[in-house]
Amino acid sequence: MASIRIALLSDLHFFVKEDSSTPHSHLPLNGNGTLADHSAGLNKNPWDDLLDLIEREGLECDLVLCPGDITTRANKTALVTGWGMLLNLGGKLQASLVCAATGNHDVSSRSHAKEVAQNVIRNLGNASGPVESLKELIPLYPVAQRDPLTGVWTGERAVQTRYFGESFVLVDDPDQRFRLLILNSCSEHGHDPHEFEKGTAPISALKWIKDDLTGLTDDRVNLLMVHHPLYSSTTHDNQGYDFVFRGDNLMSILENLGDWVVMHGHKHLGEIRTASSASNGSSVIVSAASFAAVMDANGPEGSENQFYVLDIEKTATGDVEGTIRAWSWNVGNRWQRSPPGNGDRIFFDCGFGSRMREQDIAKDISDAYDNGHSDWKDITAMIPALKHILPKTLGRVLAKLGQNHGLLVETEDGWHKTVVRKAP
Repeated sequence: MASIRIALLSDLHFFVKEDSSTPHSHLPLNGNGTLADHSAGLNKNPWDDLLDLIEREGLECDLVLCPGDITTRANKTALVTGWGMLLNLGGKLQASLVCAATGNHDVSSRSHAKEVAQNVIRNLGNASGPVESLKELIPLYPVAQRDPLTGVWTGERAVQTRYFGESFVLVDDPDQRFRLLILNSCSEHGHDPHEFEKGTAPISALKWIKDDLTGLTDDRVNLLMVHHPLYSSTTHDNQGYDFVFRGDNLMSILENLGDWVVMHGHKHLGEIRTASSASNGSSVIVSAASFAAVMDANGPEGSENQFYVLDIEKTATGDVEGTIRAWSWNVGNRWQRSPPGNGDRIFFDCGFGSRMREQDIAKDISDAYDNGHSDWKDITAMIPALKHILPKTLGRVLAKLGQNHGLLVETEDGWHKTVVRKAP
């Protein structure tokens, strides 16, 4: 059985405070790339508080994944700082790889024509290519590997060349636990004034991805990281256009190899659901909330800053199961475990991958209650499927528990605590 542990954080949005009239995130920088003094220290910014969380809980991971928007509005200083801090995070977590997908804020996709026109000679050098700042990052972006002996991070030019040239790169784990496909959904940003409004899976990339996956065996955990969501969604806002064009085609190609765990950012909303494809598989899509964006101005209603640790396993039967530990942050409260919410919201110790029917899980809970077990933690330990059902599925299970068995689960501060008999 293959297993992997991933630290996931998206949409960091580091920004230089002198270059912005309004704070885009809780990670403002001075002009030299250091955290602004008024935001440095515990209980003031999510980054320092994350390092504290890692130390307090002894967190370690195999991979650190960031699905894009390291910086804000393509600011180069913030990009360099953010990439460096991701590598530092990887070291703190004892990770072997730090990988990123390109977000729309990481690409200089707006025209420089007006700036150049003000002084053609002096400003001509400011009109660099859309991804030039990303290509100049050291170690080379988007995949950095840590030497386990020296702790030094390095990147391969061939990996970067393929990522920017073919719009994707396939990362194979030398220990054969996982394969990671990183899609550059911003690969066509910059050639058209409206292209930055969405993501794209180029036709050529789809062909080459299919070619590269053909003949591979389904013996590893399959991972896809991309910035934009694969499908249009207007559940929480009206911006249903900012998805990956041909994302459905990509998912169909991927699922020929089995189930995938898809991780994206961009929407600033922490949710998990099954992939909407024509197959009968159990691929899941993890929409990562923004790690640090100021949500009042840059997130849909009900969104929050979150950080995740995913434990994913490919079982002996070939199924993919996993659990997610999620923490939420706000000013003055450090990182706290995210309690269950409504719908697809990601919470601490939610999961995915179970194929057990909802009514059967509800019956197992009822049987456990009849045998003298009422503590929710004890019941969860007794019924493995409870660890691997989606948040929305859990809500339906609890509804069936009441409808079919007359039981409900009492909560305390938002957390499930005790199974009790409903009042007549």
